[in-house]
This record gives sequence, structure tokens and C-alpha cells, in this order.
Amino acid sequence: MECFAVLVGTPRTTIEKIFASRSSKAITALVWKAGLTMRIGFKIQTMLLKLPADELLPARAGVAFPLSEEEMRWHLSYFGFPKE
Repeated sequence: MECFAVLVGTPRTTIEKIFASRSSKAITALVWKAGLTMRIGFKIQTMLLKLPADELLPARAGVAFPLSEEEMRWHLSYFGFPKE
């Protein structure tokens, strides 16, 4: 979580709130903001959060983020990130 905080320039408590939400969309947005790949986002959903299959948000075409940038910004703004 500390690494995410450094990568996106936000307090660790914000990152902890995102993980605690167990929201695949919020995690996907965080991964995008950190400049990581959707494959890493999917691994976080499955291996760290252990989300049930019906809650997973898979990559589009195997590698692309499944949400638009606008949607990802909205999910981050819910946790206090400024809208860019």
C-alpha cells in the first residue's frame, strides 16, 4: 500500500480505504493512476483481495483497462483524489 501511495502521491490512508472498499472498479482506477498495467490490477483483485468471480473486473481484450478514463477519475474522486 505504501508503494501505491508513493506512485500516486496520496496518503497511505487513502490507499487503505480503496483496498478496504473491495471495489474492483476502484482498484482498477488506482492501478491505472499508478501507471501500472491492467494485468497487475486483475492479479490484485484475484490474489490480494480474493474477490469472488462475479465481482472481478477483467481486462478488455486481455490487456486494456475496461473503464474509460473518465470513469476511473470518478472512482478515484470518490476517495478524495482531485478530478483532473
